[in-house]
Amino acid sequence: MSEIVDLKRYSSPFEANIEAGLLRDNGIECEVTGENLINVVLPAITEQLVTLRVRKEDEQSALEILSQHHDL
Repeated sequence: MSEIVDLKRYSSPFEANIEAGLLRDNGIECEVTGENLINVVLPAITEQLVTLRVRKEDEQSALEILSQHHDL
């Protein structure tokens, strides 16, 4: 079984899911966790509760894909 790592944290599940879709479109399996926590935490709290997770062996490729996306 592959090790899973936290790639990035977000305060918005919307942004996390957009970036997860970008990774999936590029063949990288990933998951978004913590989306349900946003519904129970007061909106004034800005902690980054949503996490984008990938397999350890995909970590560098995923970071490169996300950095290229932000450079557009």
